[in-house]
Amino acid sequence: MILRRLYIYLVSAASLVVVAFGISGLGSTYILYFLNDPEWQFSRTSIAGYAAATIVGFPVWAIHMWIARRYALRDPAERGSAIRHLYFYWACLVFAIFFAVNLSNALALALRPWLDNVTNPPPVPPLQSGVATEATVDTRLILQSTWNALVLLVIWLLHYRMAARDRAAVGEQGASATLRRWYMYAALFIGFVLMLYSGASVLQLLWAKALNSNLFQYSSMSIPVANLVTGFILWSFHARVAATRYIEDDRKSTLRAVEGFLAVGLSITIALYGGSQILYYSLARLLGVDNPGGLGNDILAGLADPGSKLIVFAPAWFVVRRRLARDASTGEAKRQAAIRRLYVNLASLVALAALAFGAGQVLWTLAEQVEAPMIGVNPFDWKNPLSIGVTLFAVGGAVWLAHWRQAPPTEERQSVSRRLYLWAALLGSVLAGLGFAVALVYSVLQQVLQPNPRLNDLANLDFGHYLAALFVALVVGLYHWRVMRADTKARPPAPPVGPAEPAAEPATPPWAATAHLSEPELAPAPTLMVTASTVQDAVDLADWRRRVGDLYRLKGDDAIAQFRRARDDLFKTHPQSPIEADERAHFTGLEYFAPDPAFRVTARMEPGDGNELVIETGGEDGAITYRRVGKLVFQLAGEECSLTVLSLVQYAGGLFVPFKDATSGHETYGGGRYLFDTAKDTDGLVVELTPGSTEVTVDFNFAYNPSCVYSPRWACPLAPPENTLKIAVRAGERMYDHPAGPEMASGGPV
Repeated sequence: MILRRLYIYLVSAASLVVVAFGISGLGSTYILYFLNDPEWQFSRTSIAGYAAATIVGFPVWAIHMWIARRYALRDPAERGSAIRHLYFYWACLVFAIFFAVNLSNALALALRPWLDNVTNPPPVPPLQSGVATEATVDTRLILQSTWNALVLLVIWLLHYRMAARDRAAVGEQGASATLRRWYMYAALFIGFVLMLYSGASVLQLLWAKALNSNLFQYSSMSIPVANLVTGFILWSFHARVAATRYIEDDRKSTLRAVEGFLAVGLSITIALYGGSQILYYSLARLLGVDNPGGLGNDILAGLADPGSKLIVFAPAWFVVRRRLARDASTGEAKRQAAIRRLYVNLASLVALAALAFGAGQVLWTLAEQVEAPMIGVNPFDWKNPLSIGVTLFAVGGAVWLAHWRQAPPTEERQSVSRRLYLWAALLGSVLAGLGFAVALVYSVLQQVLQPNPRLNDLANLDFGHYLAALFVALVVGLYHWRVMRADTKARPPAPPVGPAEPAAEPATPPWAATAHLSEPELAPAPTLMVTASTVQDAVDLADWRRRVGDLYRLKGDDAIAQFRRARDDLFKTHPQSPIEADERAHFTGLEYFAPDPAFRVTARMEPGDGNELVIETGGEDGAITYRRVGKLVFQLAGEECSLTVLSLVQYAGGLFVPFKDATSGHETYGGGRYLFDTAKDTDGLVVELTPGSTEVTVDFNFAYNPSCVYSPRWACPLAPPENTLKIAVRAGERMYDHPAGPEMASGGPV
């Protein structure tokens, strides 16, 4: 099956590229004919090649996509397969990028006469002159780029639409959802970078033009404007889709966090570069430097480059940081937290390097100014080096203080990325100190060993230089060594190790077996550390299961109302509640749809195919194996529906029905909900069975969220693609909104 999918979609991808190449080339070549361009006379060979690519490539692509569609319509697993979605999202990403490139080229050429002061003279008819003019060349290139952009846009939107239909039909999770995120957030980041860089370039040129400066007179305005428009289209489309359709599915995804922190890192780096340049120019001019950074006297125009970067990238950093804070306020998954820590500690390390270099530069310069008159030599100019040093010290120090925490919470303190930062800082400072110490001793010895040592030798200034640099290295190294010691002391003690397992005895061969088979001697299991807290957790969990089961055995006409009130109270007060402990004080209850008897339906239980289904939870439970034992077939909202009934393949078994519907990701959790799970005793009010009959009654008014909705501490098996209903099941529990307590307002340190 995998080989068949690989064959179909590899051939589809290859033939799609051939078709795109052929259609784009044919259109671009025929544009020469319509423009009566002289190059048309030499394009017959090109037309033959493009036509051959189209004539052969299109049927191959169409046939294989037709075969793929037939398999997909017959088998939901085929329609939700990762290989199929890899093809779709590869096509979406590649053709979206090339669409943006061609659109940008067309816009730049079209805007050039208005933005770059390029006037196009009336074209001379090519048949009279035999040579294409500049105007006809521009027109040709504009039309060719526009044609290519339209072809690529159609292919992009076609594959995006096919992927969207698959998501609507069978849902999207696991590898398929990951592939969609790779496409979505890669395109989002590319559009973001293109838009901001181009916006900064446009602002820079407008700044210089407002000052009537010739500093950027040879820079094109049309190119950054075209890139700005193209980047905005690419970014806004994917940002809108991600925010309106996939936010609940993606809020805790690693790729969304990676894209966010890449955007934050890029924005803050460029913004700080601009701010540091402005600070350097200001300090240098204040100290009397004539030509800081090679700008001469045109300082205001020279500030156009760093100023525009600061104006554009600083708000972008703020906006993306707020998005990351909102994501973190609903709870961080482990990998998201790891990405955040990596960003924070990497930013701290880079800022520390700038801070240390700036401090060293300042002390180096001051030491030179103090030592020079003492030994009777003329010092070097101090103004420009001091400006650079103060700038690096100020900017690096600000960023380092904004990111670094000397004593964060225990989990942050023992993270791998923090330890990498500390060891890298310690290693860098020790190596720098070693190098400067050697240089310091050398500066002394090389003067002492001279035949005629001279105090007023200019080389003696190196003593103060290296002493200043050594002092900075020692301070940085000593500080981080003390932090490492404090982190080690704060590390929780390791649990005691149980007694060693006895060595395994050699296996007894069959011919030497004895009759003592009724009482086999088993090797003792490894001893586990059981504390009073462990016992209490086990007792609380048993009580939680019992109380949940009692909820599903309520009686009376208002059973649903009683059920919801009691469940809210259980979630707020019980120690085993999936609601985080610090949220319970602000917890006011879960959100439900209004009870609707239309969602209590009679279903027919049909036998399943018996095949196993493995669902990866992503947590400590790892992969859970179920068996497809049955199928619930029923009518709901005028539609024929079916849900696979899963049986847990382990001790005690249990029947389990997770599902997704048209509300998933909007009104309800994107990963789906549970209808019932007999292993968790959540079936009493949901399922009515009749002995000797295959008819059952199920009530969607009791559909509930998995525990992972409330806290990242939980990892849950989610609905497989085959259990996706096309209709909207507006019954049962709605999306959970985390209460915004005071301690959650910041959304994390980023």
